[in-house]
Formats: sequence, C-alpha cells, structure tokens
Amino acid sequence: MEKRATDPKDAVRPVGRPKGTSSKGEQTKAAILAAAMRLFAKQGIEKTTMRQIATTAGVSPGLAYRYYSAKEQITCRGTRKMLPSSWPSYPISPSATSQRVSSR
Repeated sequence: MEKRATDPKDAVRPVGRPKGTSSKGEQTKAAILAAAMRLFAKQGIEKTTMRQIATTAGVSPGLAYRYYSAKEQITCRGTRKMLPSSWPSYPISPSATSQRVSSR
C-alpha cells in the first residue's frame, strides 16, 4: 500500500527563493545597466568586459551574470530603454542580431 504524505514536513517544498522581483533587485539591475552604458560610451562595447561592468556597478561579476548573461544582452536592454515607448517592441536576442550582421 502506498503511503501518503499527511505531515506538512513531508510535503515537497520549492527550492530557492520565491520567484518575483524586489526593489533592491531592480535597483541592482538598473545599476548594472547604467554602469554598462557609461563604459560603452567611454571605451566602446568591444573593449568593455563584464568584469569592468560589475566593478563599476559595485557588484560581483557573478551577480552581474545573474541579471545579464552577456554584455550583448545589456546592449539590447539599453537600446530598448533609449527608444521612445511609442516604438513597437520586438523580441531581440543577441544571437539573432549577430546572425543578421554576419550574413551581410
């Protein structure tokens, strides 16, 4: 006979933090984006590293990668923020952008 979990301690609990965003998390993400935009303007996208972005934002490189998987993702996000809100929003992935550029 199969045993049922009737005790709350036996129930399966989700692992990790609950999904959602916190105001601190949004501030951290905004600080990383702002630091990246400053560095991109100063030294260019190609010469800027994720480590430099993290250091300028005052966070660890691991935390910067938690919010943005690559600097190209930051570039896409920064470009979207600069465009007027009246422009249509299309999903942009860094890999799709690089494929279009390399095929020319």
